[in-house]
Amino acid sequence: MSTQELYSKGTQVWMPSEEAVWQLGRLVDAYVPGQTTTLDVRLESDGTVKTVKIAEETDLPPLRNPEIFRGRSDLTQLSYLHEPAVLHNLRVRFVEYQSIYTYCGIVLVAINPYNELPIYDQSTMETYRGCAMGELDPHIFAIAEEAYTKMEREDKDQAIIVSGESGAGKTVSAKFAMRYFAAVNGSTTETNVERRVLATNPIMEAIGNAKTTRNDNSSRFGKFIEIDFDKQFNIIGAKMRTYLLEKSRVVFQSIEERNYHIFYQLCAAAKERPRDFTEMKLGSPDSFRYTSHGQNPVIPGVDDFEAFEETCQALDLLSFPQQEQHMMFCILAGILHLGDIKFQALDQDSSTVLPDDEHLMVFARLLGINASQLSIWLTKRKLVSAKEEMIKPMKLEEAEAGRDAFAKHIYARLFNWVVGHVNRKLAPDRNPHHFIGVLDIYGFETFEKNSFEQFCINYANEKLQQQFVIHVFKLEQEEYIREGIEWTMIDYFDNQPCIDLIEGHLGILDLLDEECRMPRGSDRTWNQKMLNAALEKQKIAEKTWKYFNTPRFGSETFIIVHFADKVEYSCDGFLDKNRDTMNDEFVNLLRASDYPLVAQLFHDNAETLTAGKSPDKNDRKTASTPTKQSGSTGGASRGTHKSHTQSVGSQFQDSLKALMDTLNATTPHYVRCIKPNDDKAAFKFDPKRAIQQLRACGVLETIRISAAGYPSRWSYREFFVRYRVMCRSCEVSRTDVRKTVETIVRNLIKDTDKYKLGKTMVFFRAGQVAYMEKLRNERRMALGLLIQKSVRAWVQRKKYLQLKKSVIRIQAVSRAYLARKHFQHLRKTAAATKIQASFRGFQQRKRFQSIQKSVVALQALARGYAARRRHYAQVRHQKAIVIQKHVRGWLARKRYARILHKIVYLQSCWRRWKARKELKALKIQARDVDHIKSLNKGLENKIIELQHKLNEQNVELAHKRKLEEEVKDLRVKAALVRQLESEVQHKQAQVALLEQNMMAYQSQLSNEHKKTEGLSNDLSILRALVIAKDNTIGEMTSKHSEEVVSWHKEKEMLHQAAVSQLGVANRQLQERIEGLQKELADEREGRQRTVDDLDRYKQRHANLENQMKMEGRQTRSHHQRSPSDASSESDVSLATASTAFVPEIGDDGYSTQRSRRAGDSRQGTSAANANWGFESPKLGDGIADEMVLEYQNGMEEVSINEVQSLRNEVQHLRHQLDMRPELGEIVSERIRRLIEVNLSLRECLAQCQRALTGEVDPDTLTKLLYTLQGLLENSFSGEKEPASNMPNVMVEDVSGLDGASLNQLFLSLREALSIQASETEQFMDKNVMLSQKYTALMTENHHLKELLKRLSNSDAKNGVQTSQLMAEITQAMSHNGVLAQENQELRKRMRKLEKKLTLSHATGLNGIYGQNGYSGEGEEMPQVTMKSTQQGMIEFQQNSETAKRLADCLVSVSPQVASTLVLPGLPAYILFMAVRYTDHVNNEKTVKELLSTTKINIQNVLKKKSSGIEHFTLWLLNGLRLVDLLKQYSGDNKTFQKENSPKQNQHCLKNFDLSAFRTHFDDLCLSIYRSLVTLMQREIKDDAAKAIIEHESVLGLKEPGTLARRWKTKSPADCAASVQKKLEYYYRLITQDHALDPVVVRQIFRQLLFCLSANSVNFLMQSAKTCTFISGVQIRANISVLHEFVRSHSTTLPPEEMMQAMAAITECAHILQARKQKDEDIEGIVNMAKALSNAQIYKLLQNYTPTEEYDKVDPTFVQKMQARLLDRPDAMAPGLMAPSSVSGAASSVSMNTDYVYPVVFPYSPSRVELDSIQIPAALGLDFVRKI
Repeated sequence: MSTQELYSKGTQVWMPSEEAVWQLGRLVDAYVPGQTTTLDVRLESDGTVKTVKIAEETDLPPLRNPEIFRGRSDLTQLSYLHEPAVLHNLRVRFVEYQSIYTYCGIVLVAINPYNELPIYDQSTMETYRGCAMGELDPHIFAIAEEAYTKMEREDKDQAIIVSGESGAGKTVSAKFAMRYFAAVNGSTTETNVERRVLATNPIMEAIGNAKTTRNDNSSRFGKFIEIDFDKQFNIIGAKMRTYLLEKSRVVFQSIEERNYHIFYQLCAAAKERPRDFTEMKLGSPDSFRYTSHGQNPVIPGVDDFEAFEETCQALDLLSFPQQEQHMMFCILAGILHLGDIKFQALDQDSSTVLPDDEHLMVFARLLGINASQLSIWLTKRKLVSAKEEMIKPMKLEEAEAGRDAFAKHIYARLFNWVVGHVNRKLAPDRNPHHFIGVLDIYGFETFEKNSFEQFCINYANEKLQQQFVIHVFKLEQEEYIREGIEWTMIDYFDNQPCIDLIEGHLGILDLLDEECRMPRGSDRTWNQKMLNAALEKQKIAEKTWKYFNTPRFGSETFIIVHFADKVEYSCDGFLDKNRDTMNDEFVNLLRASDYPLVAQLFHDNAETLTAGKSPDKNDRKTASTPTKQSGSTGGASRGTHKSHTQSVGSQFQDSLKALMDTLNATTPHYVRCIKPNDDKAAFKFDPKRAIQQLRACGVLETIRISAAGYPSRWSYREFFVRYRVMCRSCEVSRTDVRKTVETIVRNLIKDTDKYKLGKTMVFFRAGQVAYMEKLRNERRMALGLLIQKSVRAWVQRKKYLQLKKSVIRIQAVSRAYLARKHFQHLRKTAAATKIQASFRGFQQRKRFQSIQKSVVALQALARGYAARRRHYAQVRHQKAIVIQKHVRGWLARKRYARILHKIVYLQSCWRRWKARKELKALKIQARDVDHIKSLNKGLENKIIELQHKLNEQNVELAHKRKLEEEVKDLRVKAALVRQLESEVQHKQAQVALLEQNMMAYQSQLSNEHKKTEGLSNDLSILRALVIAKDNTIGEMTSKHSEEVVSWHKEKEMLHQAAVSQLGVANRQLQERIEGLQKELADEREGRQRTVDDLDRYKQRHANLENQMKMEGRQTRSHHQRSPSDASSESDVSLATASTAFVPEIGDDGYSTQRSRRAGDSRQGTSAANANWGFESPKLGDGIADEMVLEYQNGMEEVSINEVQSLRNEVQHLRHQLDMRPELGEIVSERIRRLIEVNLSLRECLAQCQRALTGEVDPDTLTKLLYTLQGLLENSFSGEKEPASNMPNVMVEDVSGLDGASLNQLFLSLREALSIQASETEQFMDKNVMLSQKYTALMTENHHLKELLKRLSNSDAKNGVQTSQLMAEITQAMSHNGVLAQENQELRKRMRKLEKKLTLSHATGLNGIYGQNGYSGEGEEMPQVTMKSTQQGMIEFQQNSETAKRLADCLVSVSPQVASTLVLPGLPAYILFMAVRYTDHVNNEKTVKELLSTTKINIQNVLKKKSSGIEHFTLWLLNGLRLVDLLKQYSGDNKTFQKENSPKQNQHCLKNFDLSAFRTHFDDLCLSIYRSLVTLMQREIKDDAAKAIIEHESVLGLKEPGTLARRWKTKSPADCAASVQKKLEYYYRLITQDHALDPVVVRQIFRQLLFCLSANSVNFLMQSAKTCTFISGVQIRANISVLHEFVRSHSTTLPPEEMMQAMAAITECAHILQARKQKDEDIEGIVNMAKALSNAQIYKLLQNYTPTEEYDKVDPTFVQKMQARLLDRPDAMAPGLMAPSSVSGAASSVSMNTDYVYPVVFPYSPSRVELDSIQIPAALGLDFVRKI
């Protein structure tokens, strides 16, 4: 069938229009080929009729596509491919669907919406990941994914070419493509390299973008960014090339335009942070000439200060040093001030800068150049000839032009420097494997006046268009060859002649360069040369110059016929812009700048410079080549000299050639950006502007190439599903689909040229699909009528037969009902009689029993009440007695405490007054005139030392003599130390004498003990216990002796180590001195290099050199006081010593910092070091001070400072020796205290004996008992547990005792004194060992002092070495003190054991006194047993190694082993049993290490790559079980122990509060839960869309595989089976293998089902192909499979709760199946969709694709739905994105796939008792033991 047959009456056609370009109309009459010469078309807009003359077939108006092709996502899929169809389809998608992206074959057409759209979030990126181009709706992410995937599959570099005119959205598209590459690796968080790549956007936008009349953020340069990937296709770096920066914008902007953004950002920053930008003298943009041309410096909705902050953050991220950032801002501010420098004309040929020009001075200061020289060269220039140089003044206009050229050149250099630094920081650390290039380049431009910039831009677009057309033609050709069909060569527009006209031999660029080299060349002569060349070439009929024309009038313009349009260029300024010259003296000024960055920018090798780094030949070549041109900073690599001799046009030509070579070596992908209107209005479509850009960007050329061949392409499966209705059933072959398709096509289309049958697809010419659609509709209409007739007849017959059957059945049922009713009445009557009799008997029995029960209850209540009253009276009486007793005791203690407090306070006041008086006297003495004079004496010595340098050696010798005297004093002190040792020996003799006295006392006590043989059997038992304890103590004493021997060995080892460390320290000190000398030599060499570098300042003025010399002298004289500090130390030492303990003294300005540090260190001496009298000197501060002096004054002063440091340290040691306490007092303190206690006890015992004989009254006896009790308490004061050998007796009640009781009390006191005597004897034995150890330590101390004495006699130059040796000695002595403290702690532990024995003895005495009514707290102790508290625990060694080993063994349990254990969560149980043991032994350190190590090990195990879902499940179970156990056995919260058994309550923790660890493990469980859910979601989300949307669970509705696939992946059926299999596996894993709590299981599966729903919804929102009625049916069928899975596990997974997580995809399916025709349908859809946002509902209706004509959705219905949604509050369902202000949509259409439901971990107490748990051998815990 020919296309002419489609022009029937009423057919819709397109008619040209001046306003709308094309408008729609209908044919009034049919077209008859050969007969009709005119066609009448009625326009649908106004109803007018237009007549079209038809001379030939090409005059026929274009046909409109059928409604099924409305809003197609790919323009090449349209049946009729022509300009009006393309324009209409774009308008429908942009205005009605609000879809800004549309495919045109391989090209992505992007229309700027001028509005923020929520289509670039992370969920959208994840949706497009892994999808082929065309599978989902068009998007920039689809192009980026296609490029990334082809790089992976084809192992070839890729390129994305983004083009369009200013304001079309090129920069934004390129930015989102780069953002997709940064996130393509599957990580939501970007790496450092990816962040750096994205950080280039704000920097380049700031320095390269500006506001124009067409775009608020227009890129004024082209750039090509290569994103480098490694072999694993991860981003490792990037590289940027820039092209043709618009330098003219720096000095001039049109009305309503702005300069580059960075200038306005600087002004805004100076306003917000004036302190940081004071020196730049910045004001508002209106106050500067270069930023006020546009007269509108504000962009609506843009905050320049926030943009500046973002720029600074990006600079920091790319490692721009702060100093260089500040210098860059100074250069930019200087450019603004340069533009405000004003000139004054002196005459017609000369000018000058206005005097006292403030902007000139600011500019010179900011750039570090000479202002006077700058003012000269701004108005003059130097002419250099072969023989001489001339200085020529410039006119006013020339001076202003030179100033502007200077500003442009500075900005261009700075721009190139920034690009170079960015490239250096983005350079990969290894060789890249492949790259993806993103080309953001200007589109075809034509203005009223076109200049050199537009010429270069259009030249670049000619090259890109040629490459694009060739690539499209190549792809079309490859498609035909791959399908094996015959094809003819397609004619396409070749713009090679136009390119040759520009870049060919003697072309426009060659003529331009030639004219630039001419001395008197001008724009007009160059234009005349081109005209002459065109006339000569046209004579010989050369095609090249046919594209060159000249206007009729005027000789200053020329016309070039580009591929898009004719462009008229103005010759004015072509030569100057191509030369891009500037006064060389400006460059010389900047090279001599005070600031290195400014000087480096203008050196000849500036092309290779990057920020903060010198050029390196080995570095990778960056694409940035700063030039004298305004063009390329990339392109061909050229030498330095050659790049400066090239013109701008030549350099741009070379860089463009390099770019084309790069693009030809890659696989290109195209993005064409369209600007819909010039008003920047949101979703406004201007057809004129759109069609102009479509013609210019090559989209229509792509359409023309496709239309010339076979544009409509169907796979055999798709064609069969669509058109099988067109053949009879006998012709259908399901085994051979291609044969059936061939039959259908041959029956419908007779002309074989209208279609071709390929290997996998059938191809059709334009219009053939529309014809087949028409036949298909007719066929379906006829079959529909036949079906309706048959169905209606069948329905009527069915209805009659059903009615007849129902009547007969109703009759039978009614009769049976009446019979049953009568029978039931008879039965009820008999039953009622029997029930009445039984009920009456029951009532009587019930009444009797109630009365009897009430009487009994009243009697019980009365008797109980009387008994309770008697009991309460007795209790109150007893309580009153107890209260009186405690109150009286409390009053007495209160009075005693109050009196004691007053006495202490009075003593404190007296001591404070006395201390203040002494402090005042010391301050007066320190601030006395004589004292100040002595301090000032050092200053006088400094002046004398500066005047008389010869006296320095004498002063040094005097210092050495003084040092020798101080060493002698130190020796005297050593003699004093020896005297102290002799005193210690005398004290030891006294200790021996005391020991003899103690032995005599012990014998006396034993004689008294023999008189008490008549005690009861209870005392005999207690003595046996005491003897057993004594034996235990003896064993412990022997062990202690062995430990003392081992300590002696360790002490000898420490002594040897100290000696070796002294030698090592000496060598290190010598190396340190040599290093300092070497550093001094290096510093001198550095100074010499600095002097050598001054050669580059030869062009500076002589006064600058003098100023530098003056500054050098000031620097040297700044530290001249330092030598006198060393010389005056001897005079100041007395003041330092006197003020060592007075903080106020020493702050007079002359005392050295070292003196103050010495005073502070003396005051801060620790107690341990004070016992030995030494302190480690602080050498670090002294060495730091010496290094500063060495740097300032040289090596001559270093020796003086070292001597002075040694003097200070000797003085410090002398003071420490004076202040050292006597060691004998410390050793014998305990002995004296015990002797005093024993004497007091003996005296009290004698008085008690006299009391028994009646010599003392009871009151005196009471006082004696008080005294005795106080002595016993004081004897054990300072210990943690009270150890009293006295029975717990109320002393106030002694007066009421009879003689027998007093006798028993006396006997118990004697027994207590006997025990005290035995303790004293044991302590004396320990004291002997301590004395021996002390003697050994003193011997070692003596050896160390001898070593110190020998070191003190060495030369004064080794003072620093001596100080270090003294520090080592002090450290060794301190270590000995630590050992002594450890010994003391061991003795305390022994005393604790002795006190336990004493308590047991006191308990026995309490049993005696209990017979007389006396009781105490010790009465309950025998009831405590250890049997029950030791159950349910595992015993292990209480040290760090065992705790870590236990944690490692528990955490190393594999999931396979854990699943075989009988008890789920067994590792948690065992860990808690270990915690209970540490609680039992009260070892806080071990429990912390055990729990902390377990947590860290769990985290480390889960971080391993080998850890899978099984590991996370295992430790989620054990973590939750451990938290529950910590709650259940905490013992502090009764709510956790409600369900515990009595034995479980006995197992509660007694000592520890582990609530903090419980919180930590709870957080760990939460982290494990989220990681587990993330792993599960990651495994199923890729199959979600295929399993739920594409899987054909209902056979016959559609065929599988209708969507495009990237590569051979799993089929939808396989994906559905995979999802079901994984869900079953997850359920078995978390419920059977590792029995998690059912609440946690429900939360996990709710999250998994939500993941399936969210990913499916996101896929549905981005794929219009799946938004059909049939897809809705399939989705509901696939969801029912998941529902069946949930119902099969309904005991754990409640169906309603689980399926609520899939509400979103379920509602989508309902909307796809719902009717969408009437107004009431709107309310039904709105009420139905409770889990979908308004934007999602609107998007579903937009994407709905009707399969038939009657199924289409009217646009008015969509508009009504949109209006209704505006009144509906947006849904707040889980996973919906946050609302945003988007036109037509309140929020994003994507769901947040990372949404996590709130997690709740229930408290589940264990029913397992800890003592019933067995430890299996598989865990490897053989080093622990269950108690």
